[in-house]
Amino acid sequence: MMRLILLLPLLLGLAWAQTYLEPGTPEFRAAIEARAAQIADIQSALEDENLANDRLLELREEVRELRLDAAGAEEPLGRQIEIVENDLSRLGPAPGEGQPPEAEDLAARRADLTERLVRLQASRAEIELNLARSLRLAEDIADRRREAFTGQILARGAFLFDPSVWREAVSTSLEGAGEARDVAERWRSELREKGRLNIAYGAIVGALVLALLLMIPARRFLQHMIFRRIEDLEPLHSRRVILAALRALARILPGVIGGFLVLEALSVGSALPGEAQALATSIWVGFLILLMTDGAVTGVFAPKSPAWRVAPLRDDSVLIVRALAFSAAAVIVADRVLMTGAEEFGTSAALDFVREAITAIALGALLFTLAQERLWAGPEREDEPEVEPTLGKGEAPPGAPERPTVAAATPLSPAATRKMWPRARFIGRLVGIAAILAVILGWVNLGYYATTRSFSLLALTGLVAAIRALLREGVRLLDQKFGSRPPEGEEHDESDRVLYSWIGIAIDIIALVLFVPPALLVLGAEWVDVRGWIVDAFVGFQIGSVRISFAKILSAIAMFLVLLWVTRLVQKTADTQFFPRSRMDPGVQNSLRTLMGYIGLIIAFVVSVGTLGFDLSNLAIIAGALSVGIGFGLQSIVNNFVSGLILLFERPIKVGDWIITNSGEGIVKKISVRSTEIETFDRSSVIVPNSELISSAVTNWTHKDKMGRMLIRIGAAYDSDAPTVIRILERVARENPDTLSTPAPIVVFEDFGASSLDFSLRTYIRDVGSSLRVRTALRLAIHKAFREEGIEIPFPQQDVHLRDVPEGFGGAKADEPKPDQPPELSE
Repeated sequence: MMRLILLLPLLLGLAWAQTYLEPGTPEFRAAIEARAAQIADIQSALEDENLANDRLLELREEVRELRLDAAGAEEPLGRQIEIVENDLSRLGPAPGEGQPPEAEDLAARRADLTERLVRLQASRAEIELNLARSLRLAEDIADRRREAFTGQILARGAFLFDPSVWREAVSTSLEGAGEARDVAERWRSELREKGRLNIAYGAIVGALVLALLLMIPARRFLQHMIFRRIEDLEPLHSRRVILAALRALARILPGVIGGFLVLEALSVGSALPGEAQALATSIWVGFLILLMTDGAVTGVFAPKSPAWRVAPLRDDSVLIVRALAFSAAAVIVADRVLMTGAEEFGTSAALDFVREAITAIALGALLFTLAQERLWAGPEREDEPEVEPTLGKGEAPPGAPERPTVAAATPLSPAATRKMWPRARFIGRLVGIAAILAVILGWVNLGYYATTRSFSLLALTGLVAAIRALLREGVRLLDQKFGSRPPEGEEHDESDRVLYSWIGIAIDIIALVLFVPPALLVLGAEWVDVRGWIVDAFVGFQIGSVRISFAKILSAIAMFLVLLWVTRLVQKTADTQFFPRSRMDPGVQNSLRTLMGYIGLIIAFVVSVGTLGFDLSNLAIIAGALSVGIGFGLQSIVNNFVSGLILLFERPIKVGDWIITNSGEGIVKKISVRSTEIETFDRSSVIVPNSELISSAVTNWTHKDKMGRMLIRIGAAYDSDAPTVIRILERVARENPDTLSTPAPIVVFEDFGASSLDFSLRTYIRDVGSSLRVRTALRLAIHKAFREEGIEIPFPQQDVHLRDVPEGFGGAKADEPKPDQPPELSE
């Protein structure tokens, strides 16, 4: 991991800092020929079918360097060829047959450029040939190494219960133990002769006592201090994550320091023989693994503090999981220590076979037991206080407050997580059983590989997950400390939600980058391979005729995000500094803000595309291809886009306008690229395509200003005095504070109606948005004034005259039953 961290800062520099010879020079040609000769030497070396893996790695590294050199020389050569071709095109075509010859200096210039172009094209052809040959060599080396690795893993050995194998393994182990005993005797004899034996024993005892003093009291003190700080705190999700990390460090650091002091004390005091140094180092590394396993499991599952568990499990399950994890770590440590001891004091194929078989069976059984579903069932306690999650749905995004106020999308939803873990546990049980069966049937290497790599990947996954959780909670705490918080009772706006989501995605990408290289090493890749893949990815690799460079991709993404951030900063500055001090209409401000966003987005896109190395002049070809698509399927989209630009520039409607369209009536809330959002008075949103607002008639009540005219129709009885009615209506309009005196209110005697004298009051108000309230106030005042003046507001009445009345109309005869009584029925 440390090598990866040290390698990353150099990668971007490798992508840009490579220096190449000037194309077309003799040195450039000599470098191409030297690469061809080196490729021929590597090809000759690969004719040996018995090359060791180390030699194949050396050849692969040589091939990779040749490919990088050739690819680096190809780019400036291509630019030089383009320059020469442009110069020739500027000279124009050569004179044809029968045409007058061109000037001598021009002909000489043409001949010189043509000769130079031929040489450059020949050099590019040789470079492309070297690249193709080196690619074939790299594939050949990779195939041979892959076949060797697969053959070793799938090789079937002796039957596990073969007595001869166990006898040879026991004999070899006894011989190794005897060799270790002889080394110890020689060491004691040497120290006894020098008079330093007691000093060595004292150094060993003192180092062990110092380690115990550092481990036990220091660990207890740190844990007591941590629990004293958290006993009065509520176990929120973020606090549990941070506490798990602190608890793990409190259990690991004292042991690490104590073990390091023991090892250094033994080395400095010559308390260990030289042959045992490697074994002591292996024991020290194993001790670290045990400490980290104990600290991680204790930190995550908190056996004595159920409320502070990151993973909510039952108390009995926590104890079992902790024991199984520690047992697996102990088996792996014992395997590594025994392997180192066998390498130092004597080993054999049978001893390695038995050691790997026992390790695989033990780890397979532990993996199968650890993957049981019942171990991972949550607690079922009604009296246990329910801890409120950071978010109601999903995981809290970085920057979210302690309580659920921001909802942000996470890469894995709770439903996906619930499905993922049972599948992972099923795969764990399957791998455990398959590894045990493989060992029993003779495929010891396969079982050993499957079990040891599975636990290594589990440990790596847990470490990366812990780093990811700490990064997310660290960003959230920083936002709480330095960021702006929304007012009490209000939620974060949409921009904050998007920002938190992008930060979460960036942290997930970082976690993935941290996971992949170590995972490749765990699965069997060599460090040389991983380093080569990382360098190739950043510097660039060829896929067909396209060269892909992650360095350029990351630079383009970074440039795009930076320019986009600058655009948002300019918009925010305009909102907070410029617009409040100006007298521009809010709709004009919104149009300018939107245009700033479009311009910034276009600039960011063009700059990022140029950073990737694309020729921007080729965008004309893309535009031509898009024109065909626009003519067929994208016409409506482009029409709406252009209409949106017209709306922003011409501004027939603005944000905040009250408009009436064919699709509805309401207030304009947002004008985007494709459509405009209108909020109706029923609080529903109507999405109107921009093309409709341009091509059809739109009534805008607030286009120039908010002043508007109201029309109120009133009817008076025929016996009313018309001049009095007009005077009352004018007085009511003048007395209302919301009406304007200029233009003055007007009362029109419209007509003699069927039941009333029809009048209309026409008056102007300052804000047409308050028309409903003003109409109501005016009608109430008119009704009150009419009542005080004794003017009646009639309603429609009609008199019906019947010329012919049928006999008995309007009443019933005496002998007929009443309408509400049924007639009597005779039997």
